Amino acid sequence: MVGNSVQNHNPDFTAPSLFATKVGLNEQFEVSSLSTGSSAKNVLVAHNLFNGQSKNCLNTLDGNLFGFDQDVDVTPTNLGHNMSDDQTCTGYTHVPNLYDTIEHEVADNGGSVPTIKLLPGSPAINAGGQVQGISTDARGVARTGYISVGAYQGELLAGSTNTPSGTLANTGALTISAAVLGLIIILVLLIIYRDYRRYKKPLKAVDPDVHYSFVHHVRVVTIPLFRYRFSIKITKKNSLDSNRKDPDGLHKF
Repeated sequence: MVGNSVQNHNPDFTAPSLFATKVGLNEQFEVSSLSTGSSAKNVLVAHNLFNGQSKNCLNTLDGNLFGFDQDVDVTPTNLGHNMSDDQTCTGYTHVPNLYDTIEHEVADNGGSVPTIKLLPGSPAINAGGQVQGISTDARGVARTGYISVGAYQGELLAGSTNTPSGTLANTGALTISAAVLGLIIILVLLIIYRDYRRYKKPLKAVDPDVHYSFVHHVRVVTIPLFRYRFSIKITKKNSLDSNRKDPDGLHKF
């Protein structure tokens, strides 16, 4: 759903919006939510304007009785793999430059219905998910190997970094792994800092003029000690491997 526009010029103007109907009323009702009874998956929504403002999934009711405006969230229920170029669509992936990565007009790109083409490198390519019972795009092109968001199956370029459907980045596992790694790094730094505080006091007592900083501790104590322990482990491992190969020590000398 791309490139729709609604302009409101007087309170009695009635025009279609993206997902609902824009109706001018003589009185104003405040509505905090609107159930559309619809759902969406693999949907691309971009550049839908209301009075010149990007509102892909909001509908505005205007009136004059209470003198205020109210935006109504009319986002279809998110079933996953939906993209929007603004943040009005609840739960959809927000891609600010999405409109710049697609053709702006519906055109004959083959098949029985016109479509909007995804440009090479579009983030919508290879970012979709399987929809039960559907194996082709709107043109009849097979969605095999990867799935694009929208009605057009884009071409995945060689060496593309677009995230395949169901990979770590799409499932959130990559984010979890990064969080775990961050916690490990913080824990290691806390242990090193505790060690630094432990040795700083006696060293300062022996020589008050010594400049013993945390960086100095890491460079002079932590890193050399780690190298020493690591080398000991390698030596022990090599020794065990050697004993397994020559248990009687016949080739020791």
